[in-house]
Amino acid sequence: MRRIAVLVAVVLCTLGAAAQETFFSESIEVRVLNVDVIVTDKKGAPVTGLTKDDFEVLENGTAREITNFSEFRATPAAAAPNATQAPPLAPTDSRPRRIVIFLDEASLRSNTRNRVLPPIKSFVRKTLRRGDTAMIALWKPGLQIALPMTADVAAFEAKLDAIAQTATMGRLAASEDHDMQMRIRTGATDMTQVGPRGSVSRPPISDGIGTAQTIATKAMHEQHEKVEAMKSVLASLRGVDGRKVFVFLTESLTDIPGRDAFEYLERIKDLYEGGSSYVASAVMAQYRDQTLVPSLTEAANSSSVSLYPIDAAGLGRDNEVLSAENLAGQAIGVTSIRTSSDQRLHVLHEIAAATGGMATTATDNFALTFDTIANDLTSYYSLGYRAEGDKQDQTRALSVKLKKKGYTIRTRQSLVEKSINSEMGDAVAANLFYPVEKNELKIAMTAGAKTAVDTEHASVPVELKIPTASLTLLPEGKELTGKFSTYAAFVRDDGAVSQVKVQTHALRFPAESLARRKEVTVKLDVMIDNSVTGLSVGVMDDVAHTTGFATVTLTPK
Repeated sequence: MRRIAVLVAVVLCTLGAAAQETFFSESIEVRVLNVDVIVTDKKGAPVTGLTKDDFEVLENGTAREITNFSEFRATPAAAAPNATQAPPLAPTDSRPRRIVIFLDEASLRSNTRNRVLPPIKSFVRKTLRRGDTAMIALWKPGLQIALPMTADVAAFEAKLDAIAQTATMGRLAASEDHDMQMRIRTGATDMTQVGPRGSVSRPPISDGIGTAQTIATKAMHEQHEKVEAMKSVLASLRGVDGRKVFVFLTESLTDIPGRDAFEYLERIKDLYEGGSSYVASAVMAQYRDQTLVPSLTEAANSSSVSLYPIDAAGLGRDNEVLSAENLAGQAIGVTSIRTSSDQRLHVLHEIAAATGGMATTATDNFALTFDTIANDLTSYYSLGYRAEGDKQDQTRALSVKLKKKGYTIRTRQSLVEKSINSEMGDAVAANLFYPVEKNELKIAMTAGAKTAVDTEHASVPVELKIPTASLTLLPEGKELTGKFSTYAAFVRDDGAVSQVKVQTHALRFPAESLARRKEVTVKLDVMIDNSVTGLSVGVMDDVAHTTGFATVTLTPK
């Protein structure tokens, strides 16, 4: 989102006992909301040369006039045959690109993960330009930032090489699935009794359902933790500028985490008394996670991130006989046509579509996947329209239509326009990972020694210094007044970020003392737990909305 504003201008004349004059200009704000749109042909190649008249933008179902329009391409446009004048060159987007690689090590098998790592390395090597950064996050379970955002391609490749030498938990997950099936089967066979006259007494189907429900509850809890970790990484990108993609490599993300248990019970239900009355789909419906897709897409769209989920199982999901070696090199292509695994993979397609990304399923051609992402980052259209209403935290349903037929269009399905306070909170949280270079207020921060409060918590004295000349002060009689807010957040050693704490501070002092007041000092006592590794603080002048940011590194216990 781009904001164009004429800010309030304040001029203070003749401070002190003499007469005072203050001049204010009128505040005018024109807010332009921008959305990136990717257009491809039937072969998946980027479509160039469209104009703003080819598009229609609807916000909350209402058509909006496109006031800003740009086309970005990876290479200059080629001249048409026999053209008397070369077409105008489409600019290359100069915004930095932020690439997140998230590996779901809890579900991935080592061999399926490792065959995707070379295309990832090639993609980053070819894609990263000056100013771009990439990071690697792992879910093991437990979130690990294997490599923070870096522009060092060699360090990125070295980290992927090191990860390739480690074992994943996918085989263990498969073993647990087998154990789950055995629990459901033995629950029936061990309790089945044969009477003296050949009568058979079987356990009730409710026993089997109870076992499946217990397994499903555990699976839901484990997936919830994984999704919260993904959302945490997405949230850390909110205050970061540039185009942002989140590549998620997994073998398990579903709106019914306990599906396997319920479907297996369906296959052996005749081993239970009353099994004929059991319908897996009816019981599974009670365990469907209705919040999975909206919570992930909201987290991504509020951070302006496009999701690119990849099912690493590929073609082997439906035919485990097919090995990675036999499938290597086949140009299957990235497709949204689903196989018999439709019910397991539709979530990947939904979260990708809602955020303007692309899901990769039913294919082992992962090189094509990353070619698609590279094209998305370099060849696209930017459409802008004027926002209406007050600037506040709200989600705007978005729809972009192409008047020309035969093309595929992808864009995020909602925009989140943040209030000034929310934008500031996002920037403070992001400052923990991606330092904010802008420091208009020229603030400085120091932290003292930690003091233990109990076995798990400590208090840290923090001192902020703000040059008085950086703040906007307003005259009230013979006094000057001002107001600023502090925003504070901290990060733990597992990458989790705290909620942002906000405090407002008022200033009032005699105008004649201004020359002696070189700086304003704010002292904060911050309560943290022993795993905290960093503290981020932002200051916003509540009059002029100028800002400053600072961080300090803390040593966890």
